[in-house]
Amino acid sequence: MKKINNLAHFVLGFTFVFAFFSLVNSTTTLSQIVLAEEQTSPVETVVPAQAKVEEVSVSETFVPDPTEEKKIEEVLPKVETAEAAPAVDTASALASAVLGEALQVVAPPLKAKVSATKIVCNEESDLPNWGADGSDITSTTATTFLAAHTNCHKEAWSFAWTESSITPVIGDQTTGTGGTGWTGFNDSTLTEVPSQTKIWVREQFKDGYIPFQGVTIAESVSAELYCNTDVYNYDNLEFIDTIAGQTYHCVAFNVLKTTPTPTPNACDASVNLIQNGNFEAPVLANATWDVIPASNPMLKWMVAWVSPEINGRLGLEIQNHVVGNPLLNEQHAELDGDHPVTIWQDVPTVSGQTYTLSFGYSPRQANIDNSIQVKINGVVQGATINANGDLNTNTVWQTVTRTFVATGATTKVEFYDNGPDNTQGGYLDNVTLKCAGTTPTPNPTSNVAPVANAGVDQTLTLPTTTATLNGTGSTDSDGTITSYVWSFVSGPSTINPDDVVSPNISSLVAGTYVFQLVVTDDDGATGTDTVSIVINPEGTNNTNGSGSNGGGGGIRAKCNDNKDNDADGLVDEEDPGCHSDGNANNPDSYDKRDRSEDDGGAVLGAATSTSCGIYVEKYLRKGYKNNVDSVVKVQVFLNDYMGAGLMVDGVYGTKTEEAVRAFQVKQMDNVLAPWGISEPTGIFYLTTQTEVNNIVCPPLDLPIPSNLVNFTPSVI
Repeated sequence: MKKINNLAHFVLGFTFVFAFFSLVNSTTTLSQIVLAEEQTSPVETVVPAQAKVEEVSVSETFVPDPTEEKKIEEVLPKVETAEAAPAVDTASALASAVLGEALQVVAPPLKAKVSATKIVCNEESDLPNWGADGSDITSTTATTFLAAHTNCHKEAWSFAWTESSITPVIGDQTTGTGGTGWTGFNDSTLTEVPSQTKIWVREQFKDGYIPFQGVTIAESVSAELYCNTDVYNYDNLEFIDTIAGQTYHCVAFNVLKTTPTPTPNACDASVNLIQNGNFEAPVLANATWDVIPASNPMLKWMVAWVSPEINGRLGLEIQNHVVGNPLLNEQHAELDGDHPVTIWQDVPTVSGQTYTLSFGYSPRQANIDNSIQVKINGVVQGATINANGDLNTNTVWQTVTRTFVATGATTKVEFYDNGPDNTQGGYLDNVTLKCAGTTPTPNPTSNVAPVANAGVDQTLTLPTTTATLNGTGSTDSDGTITSYVWSFVSGPSTINPDDVVSPNISSLVAGTYVFQLVVTDDDGATGTDTVSIVINPEGTNNTNGSGSNGGGGGIRAKCNDNKDNDADGLVDEEDPGCHSDGNANNPDSYDKRDRSEDDGGAVLGAATSTSCGIYVEKYLRKGYKNNVDSVVKVQVFLNDYMGAGLMVDGVYGTKTEEAVRAFQVKQMDNVLAPWGISEPTGIFYLTTQTEVNNIVCPPLDLPIPSNLVNFTPSVI
């Protein structure tokens, strides 16, 4: 044992070089070193059978150091028992132990490295679409892809990384590094990152490129980013579980947004510029439906959520004779699939040309709110389209048109679901867009638009089921009316009147109907008016214009409708009949609430009979299942009393709510003050209802409610 100790001191006394070579090369020739020292015997050293044994004499005698002797004694038991180690000798084992301890002290911690490459292609179809699960990203992924896709090239780009055990919350289209905790790097840098942890990598998005679609595997029309084994989803956030000393690779793909070039047919009135406007592609089996993503090349429509959604399938719902029949052919679209969506196409147009958008619309049966909006380049065109399908047993299609003047070489045509998130919404079919030609420069003196007059509101009682609409009051001061077009707006059953001056309608049922009249003159200008017909249940003793339940007719003000209702050549404030004193020259006596231009001042709400009664019995609030007839009455009242200009459709939507708020502010003392508040609520409840009923029928003289309790859904 002492001789072995002396051997160890000899090795340590020279250098670590001999020990290093003994450690790394197990087949190196082993020298048997013999030391001459008193009271010792030859050292028995285990050597490999194939090793060459040489004798080396050393005359120097070493004095053992107690510290080193102890360290060697701790190592030697392992060496002496290592008979099964075929290629490590005693000196190697000793040097390995000592040298290893030294390296552990001085070696710095190792890190991982990340590189990223950005590839930009000429066409979206050139992108790889690996979001549904592709191969791992390696050092050769980018070069291999570029070699196979000559329409793509490497682009200088900036990326960013952060360390986090949880998924960071950051928008896919966020530009810049991403804020606090994110470190930027570019595509030409091999970047060091922490090891033995989870890091996240994203690209610094640039405007002008197509966006990422997010955490989805279906929407492949998207920018793409993948790192290492995270080759999934079309989002801008990838993770890497790093290991010391390893290098990881990321590849991002994108394509510049393109502007369609107008085609020679861009202003050909015979060409429909909308693709797949009848939603017949892709073809579905009869009595089936599906949510089709925008990535399906057959759909032709882009699709986005109305509001950000985490769950659900992003796409357009198409039905083949499932809930109702299509307008044409076999299929139609519904805007509320898993959640409300907006759909659009960017179509080629010619700046300055007039285009007509036409489409079929129907409410979904058994669904109340089916509202949609039409937008051109993001701007809403016309009123919100809505119809109540609660009592319908099938689709009830109507054709809707919107006209606009193009302002550029491309126009975004969009249909936006404006209804609640309940998986049910408005139906679309037969969408067309055609060029109508250059819009002439308007000459204010060349033509005066006609004035439509749909007649007075009517109140009937079952068993009467027929009525006559009356458009004879419509006028055109500088020409003639060439067409009368009547359309059904809302009601308990769908009735489509004939397009004549005064059509007869039949098969009426209990409820409130609203019809619209559009008249067109010989210069193409139009005028619009609506009329309501209330059908009371059998046994109700109502007369036209009044009744114990408020009727619904007779409250339309005629002194603020910009019409000559009594054919005397005078309109509104110019007519003595709209002044309480009959003096058209007295501005203080003019009352726009007057219901007649020829009665010398019959004011809206003034009793024409002592039989008038409660006008609206129900409480109403946006977002609730309101009584449609009551909503219609409120809308008619707000139009007459406030000039709100609401579509009388029986839907208590945003515009109706805003009009109620305006009314509450106007009548603050009787509506808001009793509650001790000054801000309007938009809820048709207690004090608001009482004030309306008192205005419509003053003899009621209802007191302000004293039992003021907050609104709850149970009161609807």
